[in-house]
Amino acid sequence: MRRDLPNPREITTLGVGVLTMLAGGCASSPSATPTSADADPGAVSDRAPMRVIVELETAEWSDEVCYVALFQDREGWLEKDGWLVGRSVPVTPPVTTVIFEEVPAAPTAVSAFVDIARDETLTRNGFGIPVEPWGFSNDLSVLFGKPSFRSAVVEVQDPETVIRFAIGTSLDRGSIRRARREAAARESS
Repeated sequence: MRRDLPNPREITTLGVGVLTMLAGGCASSPSATPTSADADPGAVSDRAPMRVIVELETAEWSDEVCYVALFQDREGWLEKDGWLVGRSVPVTPPVTTVIFEEVPAAPTAVSAFVDIARDETLTRNGFGIPVEPWGFSNDLSVLFGKPSFRSAVVEVQDPETVIRFAIGTSLDRGSIRRARREAAARESS
């Protein structure tokens, strides 16, 4: 059953869950060259809204709920109320698809996690490392700190944009990146 996050508790929990995952002792990510992700999303709001399809590679977790949020403001990236739109959806292995309609044509980043503990937050261990499956657009990692908005951003294209990334635990991230490199190598040969 797909639904928009209707109440403030769910909205707050989505943002807090992702932010909590990254807070506390993480080094900031290396600075990157400014891109169009630094543009003010309001400056492109006169363009027609687009459809964004988020495809989450969810190899398992069929009886769980996944929280997904779209961000279009680097200042709001992973902040409690900084997301543009958020949804909770049941996980449907092997790929959980979430469709967002009428998304402004602006640089967009996505964060998601699977709520195995069913407490509407991303559960972490004593070291602050997430123990529930999570992911960001562009398959970013939190190994070296909170990922930057610029690193996570995807350009929204007309008429629709598909953003696909893997959901996994911190231990899964190396194998996810390795599989992506191997797939890219096969495609280029």
